[in-house]
Amino acid sequence: MDFKEINPLWSLADPLTVQQAAALIAGFDPNAVRFNSDDAAYFENETGLTDSYSIAWVQTAFAALTNAINGGKLRATIRRSAWERGWDEAPDYGERFTIDIELLSSDIAEAWEADPTYARRRGIIYRVEPDWSKTTIERDNLRIWLKARASAPAFSSQQRPMPPITLTRRIPAMLPSWRRRCGHGKL
Repeated sequence: MDFKEINPLWSLADPLTVQQAAALIAGFDPNAVRFNSDDAAYFENETGLTDSYSIAWVQTAFAALTNAINGGKLRATIRRSAWERGWDEAPDYGERFTIDIELLSSDIAEAWEADPTYARRRGIIYRVEPDWSKTTIERDNLRIWLKARASAPAFSSQQRPMPPITLTRRIPAMLPSWRRRCGHGKL
């Protein structure tokens, strides 16, 4: 099996991170896709060899997902990177400081190994931009969003690639120019 082929066990994963969902929608195994700190993607196999052939599919799916989440069109659990503020630490560009946070007692016990009744207010610095490697989408919400766009991802129960979007139905004003450029009416 090619390292980019989707492992069938991905059908068990729910929820998915935005990065995992982008890879699956594009038809690639999420374990083969890496994102750098600027959210640029590339492929990497088990031996560390990298490849960027067809990565534009993942980048496009990733952009569609993040734009849909930011625009309120796709429900997701948005997570941001955050850490306890040091005594002399100030937020950098793109970061904010808060002391008004709501912590679950289980989180207090796990994160700070403290008895929840003795937890004190802590200064937290967090990044404003969502962390797309931690932000998750439930599979059902993703399917509904994809179905509304007439797309069936490779990881759906049908196990087939996304069908082409017919321009005659979707973008009739662009049809003549696309036919001249592409020689057909499908995108």
